[in-house]
Amino acid sequence: MPQKAHDSPSRNDSDSDFLSLSLQYLEGELEAADVRRLDRMMKSDQQKQASFVTLCMQSQLLREPLRHRLNDSQLAESELFECSFQPPVPTSSVVDDSRAEALAGFPYVWCALAAVVLLAVSLTWRMQPQPITEFDRIRTSDVVAVVSNAVGQVTINGKPVHSGSKVYAGVTLRTVSSTSSADLIYPDGTTFFMAGPATLQVNGSSGQKKLFLSNGNLCATIHKQPFGKPTLISTPDSELEMNDTNFGMSTLPETTEVMVTSGLATLRRTRDGEMIEVRSGQFARSESSGGKLQIESRQGVPVQWQAHLNAKRMEDWPIGMLVQSEISGAAMMTATDDASEFYSLATPKCWTSGIVQITETSVLNLRIRIAKPGFYQIMIGVRGFDFKPTALTGNYEYQERNFDQVPANQWRNLSIPLSQFKKAGSDGNQFFKDRPAVSPAAGDVVYFVYISSQTVDRGIMIDEMSITQEPPAAQTNRRRARKARDQSDRVRRDRRQKAGTNCRRARRALKLPQLVSQ
Repeated sequence: MPQKAHDSPSRNDSDSDFLSLSLQYLEGELEAADVRRLDRMMKSDQQKQASFVTLCMQSQLLREPLRHRLNDSQLAESELFECSFQPPVPTSSVVDDSRAEALAGFPYVWCALAAVVLLAVSLTWRMQPQPITEFDRIRTSDVVAVVSNAVGQVTINGKPVHSGSKVYAGVTLRTVSSTSSADLIYPDGTTFFMAGPATLQVNGSSGQKKLFLSNGNLCATIHKQPFGKPTLISTPDSELEMNDTNFGMSTLPETTEVMVTSGLATLRRTRDGEMIEVRSGQFARSESSGGKLQIESRQGVPVQWQAHLNAKRMEDWPIGMLVQSEISGAAMMTATDDASEFYSLATPKCWTSGIVQITETSVLNLRIRIAKPGFYQIMIGVRGFDFKPTALTGNYEYQERNFDQVPANQWRNLSIPLSQFKKAGSDGNQFFKDRPAVSPAAGDVVYFVYISSQTVDRGIMIDEMSITQEPPAAQTNRRRARKARDQSDRVRRDRRQKAGTNCRRARRALKLPQLVSQ
């Protein structure tokens, strides 16, 4: 049967005709016969199908020229989908039934339109408000380092972070409380250790490390940097430049202290531009108030230490309250820590100078009184002797056995070997007894002591505090006491087992005659 004239492909179907028909269709001005003609053109030519889809996409973008400027948060869900591609509206207010039937019979037109609709919906979904990124950063920012060994309250731009969190250029890393700490590790292995409370802004571009330490304590191992790109650390009053260096520094109000253990660092005071070179084994201090920059050599850290509890020396203690003691006349009592809101007392943080160097026989001695017995903890801050951040750098904790059974309002003398302290980990919910027995290493340095009952005020008072070397006789007596205690525990355990065995034998003996009589 011969085909009708309008069903056969026309020889005059040129590209200009296809373009004209497509534009008329998008404007809703195409009749049913012309729609069939357009469909035949796309059926016989895949290139025309792609061109039609492109025209539909361009028409969609022209319909919404300001879509990307709208505030996504002000668009309701229904409005988002209303912005998707809409089929062209015919110019006449009434749609002819014959035209609707004609449109239903041309799959290529509708396939192209379906592709455009799916693309428009996809673009609309991508325009919806996305979740806030982890650090509220610009999407084009680069990852410069990662956080490791985060302990306590550690934040980036005010948001809590954990070990493994990425650090981007321009963010501020903060260790909030006295017991907070964190490592900042760069891809080349350069590592910074922050002892809280400290605030560090991480900057840098083009491979150069730039940081701003507004307050707190920092130590680092700086690996060899590219030529012309030394590591720069700024403080409110000074700037430190270094390369391939191990050092520690402390930023106090109007003062910057630097201790170099290997390599070389250049310290410059920003107020007047005065500069000095700090070499291995040297200590330097910069004060914004003026005075010449001074360098002195540090010979080492003592192995014994005695806290001075009197009104003049207690002013340096950052946390605690000086009270009267009936024994020595002065004592420290726990007070609220503004950063953590814990009832605590803490010695000054001697970051660069150190309090005492740890030995295998180091012991913390306390004369302590607790008004309300219950949970409390003793912590020491430990850094490497050469300021190299290692896995052992950080805080160590000790908890007294049966702390809820100690006598109330009675002075007691405690001697705690530093080997019984355990490393404070990132899991704050882990019980002290369940933590691995990781003790501070001999040769490392204690730089502060911290005692806290956390959110409960137990009225803890400290009358004496010192770190000494346990004499050999005391060590022997301690080992003997531990051995005797362990032997006593074994004897009691054996007695309980023997008593249980005798009871079972007695029960079996009482049941035996009954079994025989039966």
